[in-house]
Amino acid sequence: MLGLLPILAAGLAASVLRAAHSEGAVGDGWFLTGLGIALVTMVAGVGVLKFQERVIVRDGNLTLVDWLGRAKTVPCADVRLASLVSVRQIATSGPRIRVIVERVSPAPPLMMIGTALNRERTRRLFERTGIPVRVVGRTVRSAQLPESFPGLQLGLNDRRPALAGFLGAAAISVVLMAILTPLVVFL
Repeated sequence: MLGLLPILAAGLAASVLRAAHSEGAVGDGWFLTGLGIALVTMVAGVGVLKFQERVIVRDGNLTLVDWLGRAKTVPCADVRLASLVSVRQIATSGPRIRVIVERVSPAPPLMMIGTALNRERTRRLFERTGIPVRVVGRTVRSAQLPESFPGLQLGLNDRRPALAGFLGAAAISVVLMAILTPLVVFL
């Protein structure tokens, strides 16, 4: 449901900008800049609606689908333990649920960030299908996860959250500038 909020906000912003532009209160450059920002916000909202995290147990396989739609599949027979861990990336961030699947084979554990997953419902799903599950009661920092789960490979966002945030903001700025600069310059 929260994925609808950016779409509604973008639509409202676009209609306000259109009304202000038609009355002459907003120049062409600001109008196009506002529409570009509204468009980016709307695309982000659609992305949140379309790609939601899922944990699927079907045909003897456990599949973890992240918010980008990427699926990681493991045979249920290869699952030694599924852990639901509350993780805080940095001191000021809120905790997020991570599903960490430890395996019987020597393959490294799998991890999925589950911002929209319900911890209790996911635990019941694992129990119903016979997958051993552990709910870690305390909140841990993401940098501490490899100590508890040897072999776990963390992404840049977990290893260096400030750097990942800076790079994400820089990428968004470059995309906005690439879209809006020609519009402002040539109109």
